Parts: sequence; C-alpha cells; structure tokens
Amino acid sequence: MSDPQFTRPNTVSRPELLQDGSDYQFRQMIYDMDHLAHLIQDTRRNISQTLDLSPPEFNALMGVALLQGDLGVTVGDLAKHLRVAGPFATQQANLLSKRGLLVKKPNPADKRSTLLALSDEGRALFQELAPRLQRLNDRIFASLSREDFVFFCDLLQRVTAGWTQTNLIMEAEELI
Repeated sequence: MSDPQFTRPNTVSRPELLQDGSDYQFRQMIYDMDHLAHLIQDTRRNISQTLDLSPPEFNALMGVALLQGDLGVTVGDLAKHLRVAGPFATQQANLLSKRGLLVKKPNPADKRSTLLALSDEGRALFQELAPRLQRLNDRIFASLSREDFVFFCDLLQRVTAGWTQTNLIMEAEELI
C-alpha cells in the first residue's frame, strides 16, 4: 500500500553524488554496475565452460599467463592479483596442475614458496584462446578511446579501493 506521507530518503549525502538533490543517478549507477558484474561473470563462465574449466580455474590460468614472466609467479602474488585468499589460489593452482595446464616448481628465491607457470599444454590452450578473447574484448570495449580506457581503469581502481576499505571497516564494526 502506498503511503502518501513517505518521502524516499537519499542513499548518499555527498553533493558530488547527487543531481539536483536526488540520488537517482547514483542508484542507477549502482544498478548498472551490478548488471555489468553479472555480464562479466556470465561471459567468463561461458568462456571457462568451453575450456572445461570452472570460472576460478579460468581466472587462475589467465592470472598465471599474465604474471609468470620468465621464472613463474608465486601463489601469493597470484592470489593478490586475483584478490582471493592464498589457500583458494593454491587450490585452483593444484587443480590446473593436475589437469596438466600448469607446472609447479620450487622458488629459488624462497624455498618455502612455489612458482607457477603455464605448461606446454597450458601455453597451447592460451595461444588458441587469445584470438577469441581479442575479438570479444575488442567488441566489448569498442566505444572507449585510449583516454577513456585509462580514465576508466583509474576510476575503477579508486572505487574498488574505497569499496574494499569500507567493507573492511564495516566487518570490523560488525555492520555487515
């Protein structure tokens, strides 16, 4: 039942986030970001399924391919890059290793850690996948100029940092 006395309060108070005193544009941005997150997850799930991988396995494979360099990447650095817990990154690396897509070797700089790198089979899979990813990503981001892209990356990093910091504070204060 509608309450004629109810005036919906804004969900933000910072003037930078209000338009003519309303949070409508802010709310729409949140819904758009949520929709974008679902689109990204759906796309990554579809890609990973074509490779017979789970989305976390796909993320780990892509992360290793990006970070391995000449020597390999530590599980800790992979976890940090993917923004996941170390044990979860270890689990994904183990699954990919069992499938023959990653090789694990001792880290000569730190005997307590392991380096991950794409195996021959992992490199072949990545080589086969790259052109499909290029076409997909080029199409998705076709509307962005170089300046738009750099600005978008910077903005995304700042919003993500603010969101992460806020979640940490809220968890510490047991608000969520």
